[in-house]
Amino acid sequence: MVQRKDGLETRTHLLEAGADMFAEKGYGDALVAEICERAGANVAAVNYHFGGKEALYVEVWRQQLDEAQNLYPLEGDVAPDASLEERLRAHIFVMLQRMTDRGRLGNLHRLFEHERANPTGLIDELLRQLREPGIQVLHGLVREGLGEDVSEETLQFTVFSIINQCRGVIGSSRRGAPPFIKKPLTRPAIERLADHMARFSVGGMEKIRQTSNRKTSQ
Repeated sequence: MVQRKDGLETRTHLLEAGADMFAEKGYGDALVAEICERAGANVAAVNYHFGGKEALYVEVWRQQLDEAQNLYPLEGDVAPDASLEERLRAHIFVMLQRMTDRGRLGNLHRLFEHERANPTGLIDELLRQLREPGIQVLHGLVREGLGEDVSEETLQFTVFSIINQCRGVIGSSRRGAPPFIKKPLTRPAIERLADHMARFSVGGMEKIRQTSNRKTSQ
């Protein structure tokens, strides 16, 4: 029983050290020996507990993404029968929180930066699986706003527009404060921004729907 507990503790320390080292240096420059040293573990511990550096990297990502879901659940805090604008606002709010939290999700943001700069290909499938539920929710909201007969191209363009409104908030700052706002993105500021994006997006979808209906009736 003591060995089992020690083994779990070692695994936990390796995940913590791995998250720190991969976030600091990226996958390529983070050395297994350094990770083990920081974790206070034998140099063979990564192979023993994970089967190698690649598997440790994937598990670090999985843990970080799970933490993002736990902190900011996809469902948000809104009733299923709320208006389209309220539900879209809740979804945008969750996306903005995940994108701008440089405190509790600090390692995740730095992992993303390294992965974008030097893609490993190791976490592509993991990201696809974990992003898919959110994409499906957004697609459903957009289809509701545009109407069931919307073309696939218009649907995709609208989803792309909403996602990139959120991505644009990050700007070039590590703290997530976009240059056009010129102040820290506090929770109240993110709430106001989510309100604006939801109203803007619903208004845009309504305009597209009206234009489409007029063309159909001609």
